[in-house]
Amino acid sequence: MAYVGSLSLLFAILLMAEIYGEITENYFIIWLSKPLLMPVLLLLVFLNAHHNLSAERFCLVISLSFSCIGDILLMQRRNHLFVFGLVSFLIAHISYVISFVVRLRHEGQELRRRLTISAMIVAIVPFLAYIALMLYVLCPKLQVDRDETKGLLLPVVFYIFIIV
Repeated sequence: MAYVGSLSLLFAILLMAEIYGEITENYFIIWLSKPLLMPVLLLLVFLNAHHNLSAERFCLVISLSFSCIGDILLMQRRNHLFVFGLVSFLIAHISYVISFVVRLRHEGQELRRRLTISAMIVAIVPFLAYIALMLYVLCPKLQVDRDETKGLLLPVVFYIFIIV
């Protein structure tokens, strides 16, 4: 189990380097650190799976893999790769949702006993507020009649609901 601590430390160092690179706009550091974040997490998932790749872990592997692909595609800063990067993140988020649903099926009865309707409503309010804020900020920009945003309103709204 010593590898868990070492890989966790490596992930923390890579994460701090990536954040520092973003803040200072040091693209060399970003290009070194960002593509390694998800593979390190994947390695932790595989090493902790104990040869038991459940549906939940499988979805997590898919999610992390597509997140890594999305990161790399969006790092390119090329318009033709932007949509492919977003699609990668969309697949990743859908897979995360499936992973959480699988986990809830196994642990759902205990969770249902502990959560009341009012607690669920309180828990969902921040997410609804975030969706409303994103739509408020993005929708006016997407409704402008410009060639680069034409036809993006519905896909963006769908994407926001999936990632939130």
